[in-house]
Amino acid sequence: MPEKKFPRILVFDEHLDDFKRRELYLYMVFGQETGDDKFLQNAEFFNSLSDYQKVIAEFREKRKWPQIIIFDDCARQGNNIELIKKYIADLRNSGFGGVIIIKDESPIDHNWLFLGANYEISPQTISDDVKKILKDLGY
Repeated sequence: MPEKKFPRILVFDEHLDDFKRRELYLYMVFGQETGDDKFLQNAEFFNSLSDYQKVIAEFREKRKWPQIIIFDDCARQGNNIELIKKYIADLRNSGFGGVIIIKDESPIDHNWLFLGANYEISPQTISDDVKKILKDLGY
């Protein structure tokens, strides 16, 4: 049986400013669950939410959406919360039918699932959260 092809993933994280942080992210979020970082082999990383408009415009124009979009640490700064809410609505209104994952380190419940995200993961439950996501996605 052929190995399942891994999805195309976009990760927006304002703290991914160096290679070590990316490697740590890959391991912490998905690597420990899959045994390696293959799950994110097709991932593209963006250090700033300000990249969102340009990146999403390119996907919208080509009509070739990624399968998964991850917004990480989005609730750390108050202004980012409203921006992420706007981006989720924009994605859904643009026809994005893929998976939106919010990694929220804030203990405050922003009700991301109600706002259109498919999953919300937190540092406290990340291992269980990721296992559920991988299972739901068929990995």
